[in-house]
Amino acid sequence: MISLPRLALFCILPPLILTPIGHLTFDLPTVHHTKYHLDRTLVNAFALTDNWDDYLIITCCLTALALRLLKKPAPHIWAALFPPLAALAAGLQVHLLKSLFGRYRPKMFFNEELYGFTFFAPIGESNLAAFPSGHTCSILALTTALSLLQPRYRLPLFLIGCLIASARVIVAAHYPTDVIAGISLGIWSAHLTRRLLLTRLQTTTQTILIPETRKEAA
Repeated sequence: MISLPRLALFCILPPLILTPIGHLTFDLPTVHHTKYHLDRTLVNAFALTDNWDDYLIITCCLTALALRLLKKPAPHIWAALFPPLAALAAGLQVHLLKSLFGRYRPKMFFNEELYGFTFFAPIGESNLAAFPSGHTCSILALTTALSLLQPRYRLPLFLIGCLIASARVIVAAHYPTDVIAGISLGIWSAHLTRRLLLTRLQTTTQTILIPETRKEAA
């Protein structure tokens, strides 16, 4: 298992490097293109992914509840709860970061020509909550958690997460660097959640959260 400090560095570097570059170069042109030049059918199709993270969270929670009612072993219940817990951890962090950076959403540029970071915005101020993308962070936390449970599907799950995340740019709700930061934070949140669970749960549950252990036991 990768160490948390190394993972943190891996997750911080992409947005740290790309955000200032994107802010000065490709963020505005990209969103301008998606808003005014993309086919509306394509935009509407991607808009349908807006609540997929919520649907996945509800599905996992209902699965955990069903497993509990069926009196299945605790490790399987925790495995079902792991993705929603990762999304919860991601949500807590993303709201703090949104307030810290206070970046104007693309709609504020199109409506009032406001662009950039204000820093220390009021929590819950929607117009200043572009960075990082909350939807992206949530869906990447969920897909990463699922990939940690089922490593053989790591690549398709990551690609699905990134595809859904790209919708935030295609519908002009976020700048590309908002999504890049959301991807990094989502991945970090899933790994952090797993590490926290491993420090609290019994060995039998740990084998569910660490697939490598299941292989060794077999």
